Amino acid sequence: MVRIRKPSVIICDVEGTTTSVRFWHEVIAPFIRENLASCLHDTWHQPETIDVVSGIRFKTAEDIRNGDTEIPPILDENSPRKDMIDSIVKNVCYQMQQRKQSNELKAVHLLVWLYGYQNELLKGHVYPDVQPAFQQWKHNQGIRVFTFATGDTIVQKMLFGCSLMGNLIPLIEDFFNYDSVGKKTDPESYRIISKRIQIQCNSMAFLSDNLAELKACQTAGVQPILVIRSHNRDLLDPSIQQALPYKYIRSFEELEFY
Repeated sequence: MVRIRKPSVIICDVEGTTTSVRFWHEVIAPFIRENLASCLHDTWHQPETIDVVSGIRFKTAEDIRNGDTEIPPILDENSPRKDMIDSIVKNVCYQMQQRKQSNELKAVHLLVWLYGYQNELLKGHVYPDVQPAFQQWKHNQGIRVFTFATGDTIVQKMLFGCSLMGNLIPLIEDFFNYDSVGKKTDPESYRIISKRIQIQCNSMAFLSDNLAELKACQTAGVQPILVIRSHNRDLLDPSIQQALPYKYIRSFEELEFY
Protein backbone atom coordinates (compact mmCIF):
# COMPACT_ATOMS: atom_id res chain seq x y z
CA MET A 1 0.00 0.00 0.00
CA VAL A 2 1.06 3.58 -0.67
CA ARG A 3 0.01 6.26 1.81
CA ILE A 4 -0.31 9.89 0.72
CA ARG A 5 -1.79 13.00 2.26
CA LYS A 6 -5.51 12.91 1.49
CA PRO A 7 -6.24 15.25 -1.42
CA SER A 8 -9.48 17.10 -2.01
CA VAL A 9 -9.22 16.25 -5.71
CA ILE A 10 -7.80 13.33 -7.69
CA ILE A 11 -7.15 13.83 -11.39
CA CYS A 12 -6.52 10.72 -13.48
CA ASP A 13 -4.74 10.45 -16.78
CA VAL A 14 -6.66 8.12 -19.11
CA GLU A 15 -4.57 6.27 -21.71
CA GLY A 16 -2.08 4.09 -19.86
CA THR A 17 -3.57 4.88 -16.44
CA THR A 18 -7.29 4.09 -16.32
CA THR A 19 -7.25 2.48 -19.76
CA SER A 20 -4.88 0.21 -21.65
CA VAL A 21 -2.53 1.90 -24.11
CA ARG A 22 -3.47 -0.89 -26.53
CA PHE A 23 -7.19 -0.06 -26.53
CA TRP A 24 -7.00 2.13 -29.64
CA HIS A 25 -4.77 -0.17 -31.71
CA GLU A 26 -6.30 -3.48 -30.63
CA VAL A 27 -9.98 -2.54 -30.28
CA ILE A 28 -10.99 0.86 -31.62
CA ALA A 29 -9.02 0.98 -34.88
CA PRO A 30 -10.11 -2.53 -35.99
CA PHE A 31 -13.70 -1.73 -34.98
CA ILE A 32 -13.70 1.39 -37.16
CA ARG A 33 -12.34 -0.50 -40.17
CA GLU A 34 -14.81 -3.36 -39.76
CA ASN A 35 -17.92 -1.33 -38.95
CA LEU A 36 -17.59 1.90 -40.93
CA ALA A 37 -19.71 0.57 -43.81
CA SER A 38 -22.51 -0.57 -41.47
CA CYS A 39 -22.39 2.71 -39.59
CA LEU A 40 -22.72 4.76 -42.78
CA HIS A 41 -25.49 2.54 -44.12
CA ASP A 42 -27.52 2.72 -40.90
CA THR A 43 -27.06 6.45 -40.29
CA TRP A 44 -26.81 7.72 -43.87
CA HIS A 45 -29.61 10.31 -43.63
CA GLN A 46 -28.70 11.62 -40.18
CA PRO A 47 -27.35 15.21 -40.14
CA GLU A 48 -24.17 14.19 -38.30
CA THR A 49 -23.34 11.57 -40.93
CA ILE A 50 -24.10 13.94 -43.79
CA ASP A 51 -21.70 16.49 -42.28
CA VAL A 52 -18.97 13.90 -41.68
CA VAL A 53 -19.20 12.52 -45.22
CA SER A 54 -19.14 16.02 -46.68
CA GLY A 55 -16.09 16.88 -44.59
CA ILE A 56 -14.01 13.83 -45.49
CA ARG A 57 -14.95 14.20 -49.18
CA PHE A 58 -13.88 17.87 -49.18
CA LYS A 59 -10.61 17.09 -47.35
CA THR A 60 -9.80 14.26 -49.75
CA ALA A 61 -10.39 16.48 -52.78
CA GLU A 62 -8.11 19.09 -51.20
CA ASP A 63 -5.40 16.48 -50.58
CA ILE A 64 -5.61 15.33 -54.19
CA ARG A 65 -5.31 18.93 -55.43
CA ASN A 66 -2.25 19.32 -53.19
CA GLY A 67 -0.52 16.40 -54.89
CA ASP A 68 -1.52 13.29 -52.92
CA THR A 69 -1.83 10.81 -55.78
CA GLU A 70 -2.18 7.74 -53.57
CA ILE A 71 -5.26 8.62 -51.52
CA PRO A 72 -8.41 6.85 -52.83
CA PRO A 73 -10.98 9.40 -54.09
CA ILE A 74 -14.49 9.53 -52.66
CA LEU A 75 -17.32 9.31 -55.18
CA ASP A 76 -19.65 12.28 -55.57
CA GLU A 77 -23.22 12.59 -54.29
CA ASN A 78 -24.73 11.38 -57.56
CA SER A 79 -23.14 7.94 -57.28
CA PRO A 80 -25.07 4.91 -55.99
CA ARG A 81 -25.01 4.89 -52.18
CA LYS A 82 -23.31 1.50 -51.90
CA ASP A 83 -20.52 2.56 -54.25
CA MET A 84 -20.13 5.83 -52.37
CA ILE A 85 -19.89 4.04 -49.02
CA ASP A 86 -17.35 1.60 -50.45
CA SER A 87 -15.22 4.52 -51.63
CA ILE A 88 -15.38 6.16 -48.18
CA VAL A 89 -14.35 2.93 -46.46
CA LYS A 90 -11.44 2.47 -48.85
CA ASN A 91 -10.38 6.09 -48.30
CA VAL A 92 -10.58 5.97 -44.50
CA CYS A 93 -8.78 2.63 -44.24
CA TYR A 94 -6.00 4.00 -46.43
CA GLN A 95 -5.67 7.11 -44.27
CA MET A 96 -5.57 5.02 -41.09
CA GLN A 97 -2.92 2.75 -42.58
CA GLN A 98 -0.85 5.80 -43.49
CA ARG A 99 -1.40 7.25 -39.98
CA LYS A 100 -2.82 10.44 -41.43
CA GLN A 101 -4.39 12.94 -39.05
CA SER A 102 -7.03 15.57 -39.70
CA ASN A 103 -10.15 16.89 -38.05
CA GLU A 104 -12.21 15.34 -40.84
CA LEU A 105 -10.74 11.88 -40.27
CA LYS A 106 -11.20 12.27 -36.52
CA ALA A 107 -14.87 13.07 -37.15
CA VAL A 108 -15.25 9.76 -39.01
CA HIS A 109 -13.63 7.92 -36.11
CA LEU A 110 -15.95 9.57 -33.60
CA LEU A 111 -19.01 8.78 -35.71
CA VAL A 112 -18.20 5.06 -35.79
CA TRP A 113 -17.08 5.01 -32.16
CA LEU A 114 -20.39 6.54 -31.05
CA TYR A 115 -22.30 4.13 -33.31
CA GLY A 116 -20.56 1.23 -31.61
CA TYR A 117 -21.36 2.43 -28.10
CA GLN A 118 -24.97 3.32 -28.89
CA ASN A 119 -25.60 -0.10 -30.41
CA GLU A 120 -23.74 -1.94 -27.63
CA LEU A 121 -21.21 -3.27 -30.10
CA LEU A 122 -18.33 -1.68 -28.23
CA LYS A 123 -17.28 -1.26 -24.61
CA GLY A 124 -14.69 1.18 -23.31
CA HIS A 125 -11.73 -0.43 -21.60
CA VAL A 126 -10.99 0.48 -18.00
CA TYR A 127 -8.85 -1.54 -15.64
CA PRO A 128 -10.84 -3.53 -13.03
CA ASP A 129 -9.45 -1.46 -10.14
CA VAL A 130 -10.72 1.86 -11.54
CA GLN A 131 -14.46 1.67 -10.78
CA PRO A 132 -14.11 0.50 -7.15
CA ALA A 133 -11.50 3.20 -6.51
CA PHE A 134 -13.62 5.97 -8.04
CA GLN A 135 -16.56 4.75 -5.95
CA GLN A 136 -14.49 4.68 -2.78
CA TRP A 137 -12.88 8.06 -3.35
CA LYS A 138 -16.09 9.88 -4.22
CA HIS A 139 -18.61 8.33 -1.85
CA ASN A 140 -16.52 7.13 1.09
CA GLN A 141 -13.69 9.65 1.11
CA GLY A 142 -15.49 12.70 -0.30
CA ILE A 143 -12.76 13.20 -2.90
CA ARG A 144 -13.68 14.88 -6.17
CA VAL A 145 -12.61 12.83 -9.21
CA PHE A 146 -11.62 14.25 -12.60
CA THR A 147 -9.94 12.90 -15.73
CA PHE A 148 -7.36 14.63 -17.92
CA ALA A 149 -6.63 13.25 -21.38
CA THR A 150 -5.21 14.41 -24.67
CA GLY A 151 -8.31 13.28 -26.55
CA ASP A 152 -11.64 15.03 -26.91
CA THR A 153 -14.00 15.30 -23.97
CA ILE A 154 -16.67 13.43 -25.92
CA VAL A 155 -14.26 10.51 -26.34
CA GLN A 156 -13.68 10.38 -22.59
CA LYS A 157 -17.41 10.45 -21.93
CA MET A 158 -18.03 7.63 -24.41
CA LEU A 159 -15.20 5.59 -22.90
CA PHE A 160 -16.36 5.93 -19.29
CA GLY A 161 -20.08 6.05 -20.04
CA CYS A 162 -20.07 2.71 -21.88
CA SER A 163 -17.18 0.98 -20.15
CA LEU A 164 -16.61 -2.67 -19.38
CA MET A 165 -17.36 -1.74 -15.75
CA GLY A 166 -20.62 0.06 -16.56
CA ASN A 167 -21.40 3.77 -16.62
CA LEU A 168 -18.71 5.58 -14.62
CA ILE A 169 -19.73 9.11 -15.58
CA PRO A 170 -21.65 9.71 -12.30
CA LEU A 171 -18.37 9.14 -10.44
CA ILE A 172 -16.41 11.70 -12.48
CA GLU A 173 -17.08 15.38 -11.87
CA ASP A 174 -15.56 16.67 -15.11
CA PHE A 175 -13.32 15.76 -18.04
CA PHE A 176 -10.32 17.91 -19.00
CA ASN A 177 -8.34 17.73 -22.22
CA TYR A 178 -5.77 19.57 -24.31
CA ASP A 179 -8.33 21.94 -25.82
CA SER A 180 -9.80 22.95 -22.47
CA VAL A 181 -6.70 23.36 -20.28
CA GLY A 182 -3.54 22.57 -22.27
CA LYS A 183 -0.90 19.85 -22.38
CA LYS A 184 -0.45 17.38 -19.54
CA THR A 185 3.29 18.07 -19.71
CA ASP A 186 2.78 21.80 -19.04
CA PRO A 187 2.64 22.89 -15.37
CA GLU A 188 0.32 25.74 -16.34
CA SER A 189 -2.38 23.21 -17.28
CA TYR A 190 -2.67 22.11 -13.66
CA ARG A 191 -2.82 25.70 -12.47
CA ILE A 192 -5.68 26.30 -14.91
CA ILE A 193 -7.51 23.24 -13.56
CA SER A 194 -6.92 24.52 -10.03
CA LYS A 195 -8.58 27.82 -10.89
CA ARG A 196 -11.44 26.12 -12.73
CA ILE A 197 -12.39 23.86 -9.85
CA GLN A 198 -11.40 26.40 -7.16
CA ILE A 199 -9.02 24.08 -5.32
CA GLN A 200 -5.39 24.86 -4.51
CA CYS A 201 -2.83 22.78 -6.39
CA ASN A 202 -1.42 21.41 -3.14
CA SER A 203 -4.83 19.87 -2.40
CA MET A 204 -4.80 17.92 -5.67
CA ALA A 205 -3.21 14.61 -6.71
CA PHE A 206 -2.51 13.51 -10.27
CA LEU A 207 -2.24 9.84 -11.26
CA SER A 208 -0.38 9.04 -14.47
CA ASP A 209 1.86 6.46 -16.12
CA ASN A 210 3.92 9.24 -17.72
CA LEU A 211 6.97 10.66 -15.94
CA ALA A 212 6.97 13.92 -17.91
CA GLU A 213 3.35 14.57 -16.94
CA LEU A 214 4.12 13.86 -13.29
CA LYS A 215 7.05 16.25 -13.37
CA ALA A 216 4.77 18.97 -14.77
CA CYS A 217 2.09 18.47 -12.14
CA GLN A 218 4.68 18.43 -9.36
CA THR A 219 6.14 21.69 -10.65
CA ALA A 220 2.65 23.18 -10.28
CA GLY A 221 2.43 21.92 -6.69
CA VAL A 222 0.19 18.89 -7.34
CA GLN A 223 0.93 15.53 -5.65
CA PRO A 224 2.30 13.15 -8.34
CA ILE A 225 1.51 9.43 -8.23
CA LEU A 226 3.08 7.12 -10.80
CA VAL A 227 0.79 4.34 -12.05
CA ILE A 228 2.49 1.15 -13.19
CA ARG A 229 0.62 -0.93 -15.76
CA SER A 230 1.78 -3.74 -18.04
CA HIS A 231 3.25 -1.39 -20.66
CA ASN A 232 5.61 0.43 -18.25
CA ARG A 233 6.63 -2.38 -15.90
CA ASP A 234 10.23 -1.79 -16.93
CA LEU A 235 10.18 1.11 -14.45
CA LEU A 236 10.18 -1.52 -11.69
CA ASP A 237 13.59 -2.78 -12.77
CA PRO A 238 15.76 -2.32 -9.66
CA SER A 239 18.26 -0.15 -11.53
CA ILE A 240 15.45 2.21 -12.57
CA GLN A 241 13.15 1.91 -9.57
CA GLN A 242 15.74 3.28 -7.15
CA ALA A 243 15.92 6.49 -9.15
CA LEU A 244 12.16 7.04 -9.45
CA PRO A 245 11.32 10.42 -7.90
CA TYR A 246 7.65 9.55 -7.31
CA LYS A 247 5.60 7.19 -5.22
CA TYR A 248 4.10 4.51 -7.41
CA ILE A 249 1.14 2.13 -7.40
CA ARG A 250 0.34 -0.92 -9.53
CA SER A 251 -3.38 -0.65 -8.83
CA PHE A 252 -5.63 2.18 -7.67
CA GLU A 253 -6.52 -0.08 -4.73
CA GLU A 254 -2.99 0.37 -3.36
CA LEU A 255 -3.60 4.06 -2.64
CA GLU A 256 -4.33 4.96 0.99
CA PHE A 257 -4.79 8.35 2.64
CA TYR A 258 -3.86 9.85 5.98
